[in-house]
Amino acid sequence: MAGHTLTPEDYCLAIPLQKGQLSCRELLNDLTLSRDCPKDAPLTVDSLYSRDEGLRKVIYKRGL
Repeated sequence: MAGHTLTPEDYCLAIPLQKGQLSCRELLNDLTLSRDCPKDAPLTVDSLYSRDEGLRKVIYKRGL
């Protein structure tokens, strides 16, 4: 849900990464969701870093 602050209980890491999905390098505790993210859906760069266009491009270039 947008505005929710993430804790370790909110996520698990999965491999392989999907396009736009956050990895352990970007996923830090105490980040706040900028958009809704359905339960069991991958956390994407758009969920947290939607304003950082450079970071969005890098993350969307990797993954399957």
